[in-house]
Amino acid sequence: MKIIIVILISFLYSCSLDNDLIDYYNDCNDTEIEFKTSTIFLENNLHKFPMKVYVAENQRQYERGPMCIRNPFPKKIDGMIFNFELEQKMHSGCIKHTFLYQ
Repeated sequence: MKIIIVILISFLYSCSLDNDLIDYYNDCNDTEIEFKTSTIFLENNLHKFPMKVYVAENQRQYERGPMCIRNPFPKKIDGMIFNFELEQKMHSGCIKHTFLYQ
């Protein structure tokens, strides 16, 4: 039983990443990037859902994206939009990502 607890604690500890380590691998620094905000709508046959999002407009914003935002998005911001012409992979960050391609 004790060995299971030790293994479990080791596993849980290894899953938590230090912010400095995340910043290092994502090339984050203390410089805050300003993002423009916009409202987009997700809709289906029954509903239309407004979403307020940050808009990544240039290469620096694309590269850093939400990965370097240490504080969670403000409650009035629902996410971030990247205007790519083709599907692209994104590195892992500190928050969950949901991708929508048109």
